[in-house]
Amino acid sequence: MEAFKEAWFAIDTQGKLQISAEDLQAYMQKNNYDESFVNKWLNLFDEDKSGTIELEEFCDVLGLNYKETMSEVREKAASGGMPNGVVVVYAEMELSWQIKIAQLCLEGLRVNKKTKDVPIWVKKKADEMYGRLWHLVLLNGQFWCDFGYAPGHAFIFKFEKHIFLIWKTPLP
Repeated sequence: MEAFKEAWFAIDTQGKLQISAEDLQAYMQKNNYDESFVNKWLNLFDEDKSGTIELEEFCDVLGLNYKETMSEVREKAASGGMPNGVVVVYAEMELSWQIKIAQLCLEGLRVNKKTKDVPIWVKKKADEMYGRLWHLVLLNGQFWCDFGYAPGHAFIFKFEKHIFLIWKTPLP
């Protein structure tokens, strides 16, 4: 089972919590695995036959605790650096926190069909994972802003057409 987890960590280096057929193909080629590798993994772990293996499906098949495994995936990904495509605009936040927050925001983009739902989802998850009083503004285009935040808890970054402003205010 540990070998499967290590393979997941090696494939999902950005902590997306999902693996596509393309990700499997790249991993297969990098490791000189047989062509059947991709289909074997998809048949074994892609329970809904969507062409993407979600971490939850992976954990279900192997009998792993989803929340613990998700934390491990995020931790491993955070140690690997900033997700591809993220451009830091402003940060008063430790790099490890920037990576975690960027991953969370990108996961919000991935799991929500409507962009307007992303800030609500990210705020809820950030409050649950990192303590209350997180705020997120999601923009497209130019912006100017000024806001107060808890020391060490402000981060602005761009990803594709999106601009994320996320910060935490101090507890009253």
